Amino acid sequence: MPENTVPTIADLRAKNLNSLDVITKALQRLKELRRGAAISPVLQDHIDAEISTLELELTISTIVQTRLQAASVVVKPLSEADAGRLEQLAATIDEAIERDTVVTASLVTVESFVKTATSVRDLVKASAAAA
Repeated sequence: MPENTVPTIADLRAKNLNSLDVITKALQRLKELRRGAAISPVLQDHIDAEISTLELELTISTIVQTRLQAASVVVKPLSEADAGRLEQLAATIDEAIERDTVVTASLVTVESFVKTATSVRDLVKASAAAA
């Protein structure tokens, strides 16, 4: 990639995957050292600190990878009909939540809420799949 070029999401994902690989290998090596030959308590503490740091870096890099993957998803705009249906579903959920604050949730309310939430998920999923 030329020096003045803005990296694409694919470029960032590739670099981050490489980082994940390097971190994972370094972490494995440190754990092997920790289990291996007799080492001083001071060195064990140092290795443990490095392992903790790498585990944190691994977690952060994994989160970054997930976010980069999500950033590459393209969702087409909803049709007018789907947007209207989504508004209706949102209103149904709002009403269920409002009712639930006044009355204890009943199985019927929960079942209705789950069905509505499933409809929202299906609508969004269909829109994302069509993109």
